[in-house]
Amino acid sequence: MGSQCTSSQMTPASVDESDFKMYDKQNRFRMVRNIHHEILRVYADESQCPTAAFAHRPVPRSKADKDGVEFNMRWYKVKRNIQQPNGIPVVFEINVNGLDYHLCCIKEESRPIVMFKKGKAPANAKRNTNIIFFQQSLDGQYFKFESARAQGWFLCTKDQTLAMKTADRTDEMIAISLDTL
Repeated sequence: MGSQCTSSQMTPASVDESDFKMYDKQNRFRMVRNIHHEILRVYADESQCPTAAFAHRPVPRSKADKDGVEFNMRWYKVKRNIQQPNGIPVVFEINVNGLDYHLCCIKEESRPIVMFKKGKAPANAKRNTNIIFFQQSLDGQYFKFESARAQGWFLCTKDQTLAMKTADRTDEMIAISLDTL
């Protein structure tokens, strides 16, 4: 995961320029899990950008067990007559100790990485924005999330961290579960 934390530099797109419009509905979930049943934990303090790592730990039983982190996935609908994306366009948001962030995919040394940007997800977004991920079902319980900016690259588990990789449908490291338990 990248180490820099920036404010969202996206300016709200005008209605005529954006390809995606945020639904009013959002999906709050309590935890993100990988295929090995490791839970994604997010760490942050006021002086640094949040970092995410997968770890074996008991399933949180209450909000107090979540280390002050709330997960949220915002759905977007295709707004203009563009080719239908391969999956549902979504943006991941988190609230860590009262501060809002959203996940993005950026290039570092010509390789896509994920990091958090300060701020909530914008109401409108372009098709190739670095914050949109296309949610695709693997088996009804697990999903894969492909970057709109880096097509062919998926969110994955790599060395216990949230990362990006190229993969095919059989690659178990891209399987992610969103639990509302």
